Amino acid sequence: MSTLQVARRSIAGSAVSNTSPPPELNLNYLAPTLLEPPPSNVNFRHIGKIVMNLEKEPLDIKFMPGNPVTFATASFHRDVVLFNATTADRRKEIKVRGVHMIFSPMGDLMAITVEHMDDLPHKQKPIPITHDFVRFKKPALYVLDTPRGTGMTSRRFFLQWHGIRAFAFDTEGSLLAIKGVRHRVELISSAKGLGYGVVRSHTDEVTHAEFTADGENLVTMSKDGTMRVTNIRTLHSVAKLEMDSWRNPLQLAVSPSGVVASIWGRTVTIWDYDTGAMNSYNFETARGSEGWPLAISPDLRWVASRTDEGADVTALATGKVVYSARLETGFVTSAAFSNDSKYLVFGRCTNGHHGRADSGILNMWEIVV
Repeated sequence: MSTLQVARRSIAGSAVSNTSPPPELNLNYLAPTLLEPPPSNVNFRHIGKIVMNLEKEPLDIKFMPGNPVTFATASFHRDVVLFNATTADRRKEIKVRGVHMIFSPMGDLMAITVEHMDDLPHKQKPIPITHDFVRFKKPALYVLDTPRGTGMTSRRFFLQWHGIRAFAFDTEGSLLAIKGVRHRVELISSAKGLGYGVVRSHTDEVTHAEFTADGENLVTMSKDGTMRVTNIRTLHSVAKLEMDSWRNPLQLAVSPSGVVASIWGRTVTIWDYDTGAMNSYNFETARGSEGWPLAISPDLRWVASRTDEGADVTALATGKVVYSARLETGFVTSAAFSNDSKYLVFGRCTNGHHGRADSGILNMWEIVV
């Protein structure tokens, strides 16, 4: 059975079977217009390069809302650093060290997973350089107020359980979707960490979650081979898409119009859960070479990937490479697009031997269309 058939039956709320779909559904329609074609003229203007001396590899890169255009980098063993994306200037540091960093779209508020330390200074021990950023002794989710001016960073609250991490803030910044236990996603208040609801429809680990632009639904991606759309008020699934190649969920993004883009292994899938329209293609076949996708732009135009030669950008609608960058040293480990999809940052590692001294490098581009 095709993925399209499964998608349409799931939208209708019926069980998956080998029977034919309802006659009004046209399986030949592969939704070529779900995404706008890429612009015919696009220029990637290189802004500059930043060498982060002995700050380890940039594990996470995330853009903050507002102006000036600012992005943050997390290397786990050093404090989070903020940079101006248009000038490459270093702005300030946020006194926290961790991974899985996200920012609220409505203000200077962040969530990050850390190795929790006792608040008493004499009980604190340094984090070993051999930490693998996955297995934590005391994992904790910190939610922090992070003013970009002269104000000090302050912690609102923290939560602790195995595997905890933040997925996304809602569009108003009032709710936070976080990874729970037993394949659940917990929705909590970003003000005090109070529980709001639990998404409990997956049967294996949830790897990604994003709110829709209207704030009414949460899109989740799981190793059980499904994407689900859950209404955050009723906590009931309103749509489900079952994947053929589901073993490696890599990327998830939701456009302002509600179209969902995902990458599972080598398969790119574009899905409109309201109508059931769906299209998919093989990422490597479309681009003509191997690439490791690292980020999808918020407007669903571009995919940033690591390559053996450095990095490149493909058009999400077609999979065709529109820009390639040969990077002289190291290899790319992370990437991020700005919230308006006009800026791109690649982070790379110059050494890559775990547990040894290293330096991260950041390259920034402006995307001009």
